Amino acid sequence: MVYISLILSLLVLFFVSRLALAQRSFNILSGMMIAGALASVLLDVDTLVTNRQHPSAVFLSFGVLLLWIIASIRARK
Repeated sequence: MVYISLILSLLVLFFVSRLALAQRSFNILSGMMIAGALASVLLDVDTLVTNRQHPSAVFLSFGVLLLWIIASIRARK
């Protein structure tokens, strides 16, 4: 299960950074998305290495997803 979470976190990090590069304007929203996605990946790697569970990682992933949706809506306008 941890491997699936890590793969999904890496995919989210890839797509978030791709969206930020496509917008060609780095603002606070893009920075928060990339920082949150990177933190989620690091928490998943820490879970793999030390076998400690981080319940806040789930909320962080949902927060990044919400920011991604907001940034996608803003990019269309």
